[in-house]
Amino acid sequence: MGQVVIPRALLLEANRDPGLRGRVHPNDESIERVGIVADGKVVGFYRPHRAANGRLRLGPIYVTPEYRGRGLVSAVYRSISEPMMASIVDIHESSRVLHERVGFRRVRRFARGWYYYRD
Repeated sequence: MGQVVIPRALLLEANRDPGLRGRVHPNDESIERVGIVADGKVVGFYRPHRAANGRLRLGPIYVTPEYRGRGLVSAVYRSISEPMMASIVDIHESSRVLHERVGFRRVRRFARGWYYYRD
């Protein structure tokens, strides 16, 4: 797919999401983000990084509402075979369902949600 530029408008949109607010950092250009592309345009992004426990994390993950439910994030997760973790806030029930569908299991609670692991 190659490196794509994440439009600033998309970052601002994601930062308004109640579950992501404060985690997107739209003004920080030093953060690595990978674009999710569909129909020839960037419709979302994720931020790959290592958690303190060494597991790969892709959060925050964001897909525009009109492209949700098309399997884009599932495809990203299925393309990765290493141990991963995710933090899912309680208000994102659809995120919980998606993560469980691609093999994540709930491991422990944090203030606003749950940590999930996939081996």
